[in-house]
Amino acid sequence: MGTFSPRILLALLAMLCSGGCSLSPTPPLTHEMYVWQLAWTPAVRNALEQTAPMMAGVHVLALEVDPRGEVREPSLDLDALRRTSQPLVAVVRIDGCVKDLPQAQEHIRNLLQRWRDRQLAMQALEIDFDCGTFQLDAYARFLAGLRPLLPAGTRLMITALPAWMASQRLPELARVADEVVLQVHSVSNPRHGLFDPDQAYAWIEQYARRATAPFKVALPTYGSKVQWDDNGRIASVVSETRASFDAGTNRELAADPETIAAFLRRLSRRPVKGLSGIVWFRMPTDADQRAWSVPTFLAVVRSEPLNRSVNAKLQPRGTGGDIVIANTGTLDAPVPRAIRLKAACREADAVSGYTLQRRDGSLQWVRAMPGMMRAGTAVSIGWANCDNMEAGLEVSY
Repeated sequence: MGTFSPRILLALLAMLCSGGCSLSPTPPLTHEMYVWQLAWTPAVRNALEQTAPMMAGVHVLALEVDPRGEVREPSLDLDALRRTSQPLVAVVRIDGCVKDLPQAQEHIRNLLQRWRDRQLAMQALEIDFDCGTFQLDAYARFLAGLRPLLPAGTRLMITALPAWMASQRLPELARVADEVVLQVHSVSNPRHGLFDPDQAYAWIEQYARRATAPFKVALPTYGSKVQWDDNGRIASVVSETRASFDAGTNRELAADPETIAAFLRRLSRRPVKGLSGIVWFRMPTDADQRAWSVPTFLAVVRSEPLNRSVNAKLQPRGTGGDIVIANTGTLDAPVPRAIRLKAACREADAVSGYTLQRRDGSLQWVRAMPGMMRAGTAVSIGWANCDNMEAGLEVSY
């Protein structure tokens, strides 16, 4: 029997389908996000209002259980959550060192009751328990015990670590849950940063080969400060708060938006069977200096172009004007090194990290030290009262 080349086979398939059949395209990946903030400040509420409409679901940190079994509960803004109108997932983070899972189950039982009392519609309960592989059997039993506690129609979700894929217990654990979110961001190899796209894709393919149901992947929007001890071992990782270390070596690692955007394009070109969506960790806010800016996050989610564009302008005010720099791009960008105004000025001043210099009949606002400017933000760096307020500004980087 003869054989056909792939090109001929595709042509024959197209002829057969011309009578009405169609090839189903891979559905686009959905986008959801984690709201991981403990304090619901105005910045958190504003970010939720801006980003939630783009999401297919909002995963809200609802409870944390620390290694001693003690509980911490975020100060949720119930009205803000209700206004999102997006499906809500309550996330319980249990420290991987917790051994008393039955006690954690009691905390979750109380949480479920509080959500019912507050009339918050919970689509799913997600457990984030980064335990060792030796605990996966106990974890599966713990999840099985949770299911009867869930309100009717509420799904049970878990996060999964790539390290678990070497365990024969993973399929059983995944079957206990309704859905799995695979984490592919970590600081396992600092030389590759917080996110290694090749390693992440390999993990996704590896998990897909063992998955029996659709799954999602968690991708990062944040940065971390990593400290190594004198023996070269990771001593601590700080991702959600600012911290200073007194000893050892520190390094800032960050998830680059352009790298993540390219990874999404790769997933679109080379879909992985079973992968249904992305869950972003975590929702950025204007006050979160360890995460992308909100405009950058939305641009990546929408597959919009990423660009840096910082400009300066003279904004009239009274008899003078403010010198304002603005990042009108979709990426954080370096602030200008110097801004020059060639005009006869009677008065002037500098603020926001700039110093004022007079040179050759012009004024210069000079940056004292390098800095970054968040996408979509603007700041005044000084003011001037000059004879010719129509003079243009020269910007140097």
